[in-house]
Amino acid sequence: MSPAEANKCRGKRKRDADFLDALRDMDEANRAVLQGGQEQRDQYTQLLLESQAEEREMRRQELAFLQSEAEETRQLQRDFQDGFLHVLGQLAQSLSQRNSHTAPPRD
Repeated sequence: MSPAEANKCRGKRKRDADFLDALRDMDEANRAVLQGGQEQRDQYTQLLLESQAEEREMRRQELAFLQSEAEETRQLQRDFQDGFLHVLGQLAQSLSQRNSHTAPPRD
């Protein structure tokens, strides 16, 4: 091998090393970008899960409130109906007593 060829080989090796260094740098930069993207996706996923959990809790509380309101409404209806039937019973009793105290009609 001539000295020119030897210099050429050493230069090629130097270029190969520079090229490999550049590839490594690019690979590291790509990995950093991918890692950052993964971290952002992880954060987004965590926020989404937290948001869904909060929404489920709000729905659970709303359902409990609506069930409570419905039960209260049913109780008010029962109370009203009981009171109405009591008054109606008193009216019927009063009319019955009134009719029994009146004299029978004369022919």
